[in-house]
Amino acid sequence: MTAKCDYPVLKKTLKAVERAIKSSENLIVTRKDVLKALPAGTKRSTLEAALDCLEGRGWILDGRKGLVWIRSSNARLKKAITEGLEV
Repeated sequence: MTAKCDYPVLKKTLKAVERAIKSSENLIVTRKDVLKALPAGTKRSTLEAALDCLEGRGWILDGRKGLVWIRSSNARLKKAITEGLEV
């Protein structure tokens, strides 16, 4: 199930989730840690919808042990992936 990623409340949550995962000291972040980093009153269902959007976009991996940020802004990496070249 892919959540619609364009709802105004979800957009704010997406940004907050992104900050929480990227700024974590650990490579792997648990849902519980992300939920703690979000504003008070954020529902778990909203978090799950945000994680679904981020995973659908290919920005995070949602594994058994937690969440990992995988989106990269490295132009050389993007080129290597799209062209299938070794860097």
